[in-house]
Order: sequence, then structure tokens, then C-alpha cells
Amino acid sequence: MTTKVQGKQKQSLRAAKAKKTKVRKVVWIGGGEEAADKLRDAEGRRSRQRNLVDVRASDATLADRQLLEEVEAEVEALRQGLRDSSIKFVLEAVGRKRYDKILESHPPTAEQLAKAEVDGEASAGFDPETFVYALIDACVVEPESEPGELEAWLRDDPDEEWSNAEVRDLFNAALEVNLSRPTYNLGKE
Repeated sequence: MTTKVQGKQKQSLRAAKAKKTKVRKVVWIGGGEEAADKLRDAEGRRSRQRNLVDVRASDATLADRQLLEEVEAEVEALRQGLRDSSIKFVLEAVGRKRYDKILESHPPTAEQLAKAEVDGEASAGFDPETFVYALIDACVVEPESEPGELEAWLRDDPDEEWSNAEVRDLFNAALEVNLSRPTYNLGKE
């Protein structure tokens, strides 16, 4: 329902609630560095070829345009190959109350607090050995898993499948969906 005030339509709270969605983020993990390097190289060649065609504009040859099409097709094939060999993680905000509950459930240990004090640093406010994995587990909605299953796979990792960078990327995404919100300039109202 909307109402008019001085010629402008005002949105009702009910209509606003219907538009509200949870913050989501996609993180791709895996695929291998070699495949990623090939994709980056092909994207670089595509960019250079696009620039060449753009600069030459009407003077660009048929061969220039064909080469651009070939490189664009190569980029898409490499991107699809990288996707096929990667794991797609979709993370979603858990909401303020659940986030706070997870945070409160993983306080820093006395040892961690003492170390932070000795090092002259502020405490993270959570136990990084447990909170990181619990938050990731709570936020990942794809791939589907049972509660605690992803947490155990990441934390226990007997086969050393997970690098620190991969876990950090997932944790940063979990923090991002819960602690930030993209804003957009939609122009003047």
C-alpha cells in the first residue's frame, strides 16, 4: 500500500518488508591455479584485442574482429572449465540475533586474551579457532550440508584439503554478509 503526500508516493512498511532480502555472496573455491592463470591470460588477450578493435573502429579488419570473437569464446570456455572444477559456496546473512548468539558462543580463551594483552593488541572478541568455522557453517546455504558438517570438514581437515587462504576467503565473506551491506546511489528522489 502506498499513500500520497504532496504529490509523492510513500511506501508502507508492509511493502518495504516484502522487498527486503538477506545479503548473499558467492565464493568460488578450487579449480586450480593453472586453470586460473590460463583464464587470466586469455582475459588479458581479450582486453588487448577489444582495445585494438575499438581504436581502429571502422578500420578494424575482419581478421581483427574474428580474433576477438575467438578469444571471447576461449575466455568463456576457460571460465566454464574453472567453474566446473570449483566449489560454489553461497553465503547468506544469519540475522543480527543469530550472529550475536554465535559470537557469544565462541568467546576468546583466557590464553588468547592474555596473549593479546602481552602483545599490546586488542582481542578479536572471539575465539578464532572456533568462531571462524562456526560462522562459515551457519552462513553457507550452498552446497547444502547438515549443521556442523561443513564446520568439521574445514576445521578438522585430516587430508589438508583447505588452505588458510581458502578458509580466510570464506570467513571474510561470512563477515561481509553479516556486517556490511552494499549501498547504491539510486539518484535523487
